[in-house]
Amino acid sequence: MVAHDKQYETRQEWLIKHVQDMLAVEKHIHDEVAQHRQTDHLDDLPEVARAAHAVEQTLGQHVSVLENYLEGIGGRATGTGRFRRAMTNVTGAFTGLFARLREHGASRFLRDGYTALNLAAITYEMLHTTALAHHDRHLAQIAIANLNDLTRLISELGRLMPQAIAREAAELEGGDGGIAGEAEANTVRAWTREPLVT
Repeated sequence: MVAHDKQYETRQEWLIKHVQDMLAVEKHIHDEVAQHRQTDHLDDLPEVARAAHAVEQTLGQHVSVLENYLEGIGGRATGTGRFRRAMTNVTGAFTGLFARLREHGASRFLRDGYTALNLAAITYEMLHTTALAHHDRHLAQIAIANLNDLTRLISELGRLMPQAIAREAAELEGGDGGIAGEAEANTVRAWTREPLVT
């Protein structure tokens, strides 16, 4: 049996808590990606640079939508003890992830971005389900729309990874950079459960 948290008594208080948690996740990822885009690590891979821009822009839009929702139900996005605790928890969860991101190349950005966006995606799945449980159709729609945005971004980062790895392997390790297409095709098959080509 799940214990009832006495700190939150009303439906509104619970919804504010859950949205603040989601907001903390996306705001943290957004800020880290924005900082990374200020470096020159992505300059040689325009597709990765465009994907990073899309992540920053999309998460910025999500943050605005969540902040507007919070204000609409009497909550605040910043300046509250609850939000500060949520940000602290998120920062702890991301320890190591993004920590040395700006010292590495495109593949590290893609890996850590992919991982972070998957955390945001599962958090949106939780928020969507919670909103339905509380019969808040507006919040449920926000959550599922934002989740749809994230799944597209995650797929794009995954698609770009073989190109980045092949390039870095060729330039830094003397590897064969021409295998990017094969690696991408094999990865797609792995996700679609088709047999790998060997």
